[in-house]
Amino acid sequence: MRQRLTTPDERGNLIVAIAIIMIVMMIGTALMARSLSNIHVITHLENFSSALGDADAGLSDAKFRIDNGQAASFCVGTSPACLASAVPGAPGVQYKATATTPDQWTIQSMGSEHNVPHAIQATYSRSTKFPFALFGKTGLNFQGTGGPVGCVLNGCNSNNDAFSTYNSSVAGGGYNANGPVYIGSDGVVNCNGNLTSNVTVVYFQGGGGTSGCTNATLQPIGIPYPVPLQNPPATGVQACPGLIQGSSVFLGSAYGIPIIPSGIYQCNLPIVMAGTLAVAGPVQLYVELDPTINLASVPDITIAPASSINGPVTDALGNITTWPVAANLQIYTNGIGSIGALAGQGYTFGGVLYAPQAYMTADGCKGTYYGSVVANTLTCNGTPNLKFLYDGALSQLKDAWLMSQYTEIGAPISVP
Repeated sequence: MRQRLTTPDERGNLIVAIAIIMIVMMIGTALMARSLSNIHVITHLENFSSALGDADAGLSDAKFRIDNGQAASFCVGTSPACLASAVPGAPGVQYKATATTPDQWTIQSMGSEHNVPHAIQATYSRSTKFPFALFGKTGLNFQGTGGPVGCVLNGCNSNNDAFSTYNSSVAGGGYNANGPVYIGSDGVVNCNGNLTSNVTVVYFQGGGGTSGCTNATLQPIGIPYPVPLQNPPATGVQACPGLIQGSSVFLGSAYGIPIIPSGIYQCNLPIVMAGTLAVAGPVQLYVELDPTINLASVPDITIAPASSINGPVTDALGNITTWPVAANLQIYTNGIGSIGALAGQGYTFGGVLYAPQAYMTADGCKGTYYGSVVANTLTCNGTPNLKFLYDGALSQLKDAWLMSQYTEIGAPISVP
């Protein structure tokens, strides 16, 4: 019988083939392992991303509860101490909301998908809409001589009460000559005299602090204070309530319009107020000037001497029986001209005068303001006789809640 012999070359080829097969198998195994690893990573990332959506649902639930009056710190989760065991539509989410102040919350929320957690933290806060008795965007200048800044109308005295407080929401008005008052600027507050110790001067980034204002408390802030223009709402705005004559709108008893009915109004011309002017409930008055008349030379809001605009009601002895509700008269303007009275003659204004682009210049500075004033600049020449009485009820008017400082944090979070 014939026998086929395997040559040495053929044995070598077999070994090489086996080696190649083994290498291919090793590469295949490695690729499979890598593919499985990639699938695991992708799945983990998908779960991590989905868990973030759940955590955001917890954040939204916390916002909803706060917006609807929740005042004390609370949580949602499996703990018996929590208000609820789960977020509607997002089972497994847990969060805690901590009230650091009545107007600021810290919220930590965690979601989980297939045991992959994702946690976030955010600050939910709002600010007082009108925190200042007086704010000058570019600067405040109390010039002239004659004693402490803001002597009372009948002359300077040892109880200088230029900056004081009252509260229209409490019986009797709660007047306090030494109540804490805040004035501020993104520029410099210049004083040729003293500010009383109950005044805190708040100056912001870019501001130069104060010059010559002794006794006051200084409070620097590292960011600019925002005083954006306020636009009328999209709906519910009524036509200007005053008497239009020429290029101005006239209001007050001197023009036969002693009362403004409650409502939101828009005037497209400068306004002049004279005599007495009352409001029958909350009034928002927007003075919106077009570019052709929005000039520095055009007075935006003029108040005639001896006028009382939403002023206090007094008895025969001059004692205040009804204090002005400052929130009931809010005047906003986009104007860059003057507000008040250039001659500096005395008048009374009770309300919010919000004119962040306008300027106030007064020779004598004899006005009395109940509420809050925001201007671009205020300059008092001559002996300053201003009085600013901040209505503490304004501190209850808040801006909208805002979410900030949103960040991811390590999981898990601790829920009581």
